[in-house]
Amino acid sequence: MNDETAGGSAQAEYERRAARHAEDLRQRRPRILAFGAAMAIGALVVAAVTQPLYGAVVLMLDLILVMSALFTTPNSITAWQIGADGEVRTGRLLETLAVDGFRILHDRKIPGSRSANIDHIVIGPPGIYVVETKSYKGSLQIRGNEVFVAGRRKNGWIDEVNREAAAVGTALADELLAHGWTVTPIICVHRADLPWFRSEVQGVRIVSGNDLVKRLRKADPVLSVADVERLAGLASSRLRPAVKVPAVGVAAGEVEQ
Repeated sequence: MNDETAGGSAQAEYERRAARHAEDLRQRRPRILAFGAAMAIGALVVAAVTQPLYGAVVLMLDLILVMSALFTTPNSITAWQIGADGEVRTGRLLETLAVDGFRILHDRKIPGSRSANIDHIVIGPPGIYVVETKSYKGSLQIRGNEVFVAGRRKNGWIDEVNREAAAVGTALADELLAHGWTVTPIICVHRADLPWFRSEVQGVRIVSGNDLVKRLRKADPVLSVADVERLAGLASSRLRPAVKVPAVGVAAGEVEQ
């Protein structure tokens, strides 16, 4: 039942944006090089006729600008790769729970949404969980009902994981209503420095990857083995993968007919 596509949609979005950026850069490269050459000629003229120091500074600036334009990938693109790597990291940690009777689903599409996905659905003896992965550098702080990372407000994280939990709750509504079970939202954060004492905001717990696994292992059981298997099967059938995984036996690059 465990799915091996953690971070699939984030990786696909990174690749899509990177390919678009590469094509855009290919089209702009002649203009960038022409600008650089013109600026370099101007710098050499300045150095030869008036101020050698000013000319050298302009030439250095020209080199930096051209190299940056040709070889720097925008943060709006690399952020998707970082996000995908974080989801893969969370996925690997969660997979260690399989021996404890947990079933894990990764990267599931939210019904009715064109692009929103659920990073991880964890169903095991302690209950049903939705885990949203984030990967950010900096100090994470909780002030009242707000979350900050490196001084930037990240309250959208709470809304995001709650939407994902609601989607899972809707998909499993018949089972949840019949047994009184609930879906618990959790945010797993990599790379950031988490606070020592407070780790919950608006009912959502924020944890590191290792702490996530420890908490799930230690939580009191509420589901039987049969419950876990049934719920995992229902979640898998009712919440489609965000990225279609090629069938076994289909070679990379082939299109399944």
